[in-house]
Amino acid sequence: MNTTAALVIRENWEMDGTRGVLIRLNRPKQRNPIDHETVRALLGHLDEAEADPLLRGFIVTGSGPAFSAGGDLRKYVDLYARPAQFAAFLEDFKRLCERLERGPLVTCAMVNGVCVAGGTELALACDFITISDSANIGDGHLGSGQLPGAGGSQRLGRAIGWQKAKEWMLSGRLYTAAEAEAAGLVALATAPEYLNESTIGLVAAAGQHSPRAYRTMKQLIHVGRETQLDDGLRRELEIVHNYATTSRDAVEGLTAFLEKRRPNYEGLSGATSGASDNDLQPRSQKGNRTRALLKASARKAFARNGYGNSRISDITSQAKLSQGSFYRYFADREAVLYELLEDLLRDVVELARENWSPADPARSVRATTKKYLEFYRENADLYAMLIEVAQSDPRVRQIWTDARDVFYRRIARMITRAQSGELADPSLDPEFLATLLGGMTEQYAYTCFVEGRYSSLSLDEVVDQMSLVWARAIFRERATLEPAGTANE
Repeated sequence: MNTTAALVIRENWEMDGTRGVLIRLNRPKQRNPIDHETVRALLGHLDEAEADPLLRGFIVTGSGPAFSAGGDLRKYVDLYARPAQFAAFLEDFKRLCERLERGPLVTCAMVNGVCVAGGTELALACDFITISDSANIGDGHLGSGQLPGAGGSQRLGRAIGWQKAKEWMLSGRLYTAAEAEAAGLVALATAPEYLNESTIGLVAAAGQHSPRAYRTMKQLIHVGRETQLDDGLRRELEIVHNYATTSRDAVEGLTAFLEKRRPNYEGLSGATSGASDNDLQPRSQKGNRTRALLKASARKAFARNGYGNSRISDITSQAKLSQGSFYRYFADREAVLYELLEDLLRDVVELARENWSPADPARSVRATTKKYLEFYRENADLYAMLIEVAQSDPRVRQIWTDARDVFYRRIARMITRAQSGELADPSLDPEFLATLLGGMTEQYAYTCFVEGRYSSLSLDEVVDQMSLVWARAIFRERATLEPAGTANE
């Protein structure tokens, strides 16, 4: 059983063209305690969400009657006797909160029930807090003789003012949703039956802004919290000048406003970035089939002729449709290209989900390597197109970078976990090694499957050889790899 999966539940959502995930803490009988395993699970889901350029929202909530009653007090009794493990837990919890607070996604704590201690610290790190009218929230640490260790003592005062925060922290009592709203802590309070829809609506609206501008605005807020006024004003000038003079989105936002149209920001999926794309979405099953046929035909035409040499007539001839049919579903050739590449990136994100077993790290490496090479071989035409167009198109170049980063981050997580389990040399830099090994694997896949310079080895033999190189680079001892064809993938 995958215990990490049992700790939290991921749900996908989409509203008004903005996509996101909702993560439910999933131990309702214990009121969703936050322990080290839960923090790691949340970090893993955050990794996946940040690696997917089509996602903009990240909502955390609780299962059952509670959001979270904070730390697992029973585990704390043992954890306090193990200072190194306790420090590691606090460091990971701090890292989770900092990433929620400063990262690129629109983050929100949807407080569905009681929220106290560590649960409140988690909520305070998010961009927004929404709350059910029936929920209660507070610091509560002193009620069990504890202290906040994940930023609660620092963020609460910055959120509601230090005098009010002193009352919350020193009284230890829980506050109603109305009191939390009056204190300025929550973005909205609503009836329980409307909480889910209202929260997603709030996050979706924020997610339609420029991703770069949104993240930069969060950076400005952080500067304001952490610096004196004079230093903050100086940093604001530097950050705003850099954004305005280097960001395409700054100019696109002004141009779209003057032209009275929706802006087409970098990093937003087609469904979010342009009203014209929404107008072209099919409204029937037949329309969906026709659109899918045009995409498949475009993929064949681009693979046969190269993207630069393909015309709309090549696509419609392949599909045996009129050119007028094409323009009912796509604005131009570029639109269908972007959609094909976004589909590829979505599949890459799905492919890169966790597949790490500390009990058998060599098999994990082999399984992941084989999965990646098989996927690259099946999509070699799209990778060739991606690399061709990326040379001249910044948006496609970003898609290519995102697709690579998905795997590099997954590799870095694997190395970090191996180091935590004392399986890998702790002096290794996970991100550097991930880039090195991932780049080696990607270059081989390109040489073999795109350029057609195939090895004399079978795919299983290639996987064995490559996995051996990986294992010797990462693990303390040489991993034993099964011969080709015998691994139970």
